[in-house]
Amino acid sequence: MSFAIIKCLLRFQNAPLFNQLRSMNTVISYFRESMAAKHYATSILLLIGIVLVTSCSEEKKNHVFKTSDEALTEYRSYLSELKSRKGASIKELTTSIKEWREIDDSVFSFVSKDTIRKAHVYPTSEYKVIHDSIRSEFIRLTSASKRTYKDIVSLKISVSAFADDKKVQEAATAAHSFFSSLDTMSLFKGGKDKMIRSYKEFLDKTQINGIHSKKQFLSYLQVEDILFRSFLCNLSDMNNISVTDITRSTENICSQVMHSAGSEVLSTEDAVIFMSLRSNRRLLQNAITCTEDIRTNKIRRDEQRTAYFWMILQSFISIDDFGMAILSSEQQKQFEKLAADVPSVISKLSQSLKMNAEVTDNLPNLFLKMYISKL
Repeated sequence: MSFAIIKCLLRFQNAPLFNQLRSMNTVISYFRESMAAKHYATSILLLIGIVLVTSCSEEKKNHVFKTSDEALTEYRSYLSELKSRKGASIKELTTSIKEWREIDDSVFSFVSKDTIRKAHVYPTSEYKVIHDSIRSEFIRLTSASKRTYKDIVSLKISVSAFADDKKVQEAATAAHSFFSSLDTMSLFKGGKDKMIRSYKEFLDKTQINGIHSKKQFLSYLQVEDILFRSFLCNLSDMNNISVTDITRSTENICSQVMHSAGSEVLSTEDAVIFMSLRSNRRLLQNAITCTEDIRTNKIRRDEQRTAYFWMILQSFISIDDFGMAILSSEQQKQFEKLAADVPSVISKLSQSLKMNAEVTDNLPNLFLKMYISKL
């Protein structure tokens, strides 16, 4: 396994914000629990499949070094240049982070392969110190200006480590047509109580029977999507309905899919791509539904408002590099529109919940800093 792959795996190991989301005790809804868990499961799948699915192992050749000292000298020079900057537009920040990822991959790869022993010289330790300092400088530059939700979307799409990965893009494009076809499927007909029962029965049946082929996997995704979208249509009326069984069953099924990845049942590539696209789709659909419910004054209770507050923001936090790279063009447009709609909706929610406006207005900066902190 190459050092570039090891580095990719280390990044994904640190990437999920699942634990942070779980610490938000005020969010008690189905989506706060099950969607975060499923996104975490998708990150686990990426750990399994990244070697086979992506070309993350293709080391950057933009920077060529002869010695570790030479690599570290260039890295220090880059850090020095960053320290001289007073601020950066989102475009400048995006360009600089992309440049950083390129030089960082080259330096890390070279330093990691340096096996020459020298007294009192620790290239990998020095690399880490410089890397952490560069990251701190980017966090400083991010804080220097007020950022927006649109900035989050544009930056994360552009700087994704998988943005230019042709193998990932080809695999995602082939799967997008399947998910696009789901939009034509009719929603569940019947009351919300009947829909919830059907949802539970479907998941229970799937758990018992299992998924034994790609055809069954796609069939599961199709029916689940219909039930999920039907659930969203009734989201504002779900406050007093327990969906613990749905949450638990969904997580168990996703775990089954994870463990079957790479077997004759389901290829690793299909598991990673389809589960990641599924996660993207659900996060965006949920956030869009929440913004519409708030805009049309469907939410009356503070407990619901609090849950909606975090559900709207979750897509900006939880969609990682891989997820951003495989968004369809239509989903990118949806994400950008959501980003444009969020400020007014969050303002409305924060006023109702008597939140500190200065804190909520600064959330885009916080989310960008959280993202940069794990690069």
